[in-house]
Amino acid sequence: TTIGTNQGKGLKLVTDGSNFLVVWADLNGNLLGARVRADGVLLDAPPTTGAIALGKGASTGGTFDGTNYFIASSYMSSIHGHRIRPADGALLDGLGGIAIADVPGLYSPPDVSFDGTNELVVWDDPRSLSHTDIYGARVRPADGALLDGPSSSAGFPIEVSEIIARNPRVLSAGGRSLVVYEDVI
Repeated sequence: TTIGTNQGKGLKLVTDGSNFLVVWADLNGNLLGARVRADGVLLDAPPTTGAIALGKGASTGGTFDGTNYFIASSYMSSIHGHRIRPADGALLDGLGGIAIADVPGLYSPPDVSFDGTNELVVWDDPRSLSHTDIYGARVRPADGALLDGPSSSAGFPIEVSEIIARNPRVLSAGGRSLVVYEDVI
């Protein structure tokens, strides 16, 4: 299935076990999405602009929590989460989504995983000014509540040291999460 041409970057694909959600950033920095059935039929049109407009964003991480898709995106100096209902593609938290981190600086592409209870969003964070550290925040799937907030505090530290830590990835199993990242000395 072709969703669009020359749409930009930051492509992310998430499945609910039956269908798919494709998310990307267009050339104007708009984060868009479209649902696709397992047989390749596009559920959201028009495919060139995406039927699901999530707001501004460039980088994404995504997961499925058993009920909804959850997309984490970064744009300039903020990270937002977006809960999307699989049945109709509805944005459950409005166009801007859930503010997760609002601290000045350019964030890396966030990653996200569902640990069986909450969404865990991780990113590298430049708040130390001399290097990047790894931070995270949890979001409750049922209502989109930020559990490690407010967003102005930008989550909790996972790796804070004198090294440059970047490009974190997270995966969860059995109620626990593993965060890995690159470090540069």
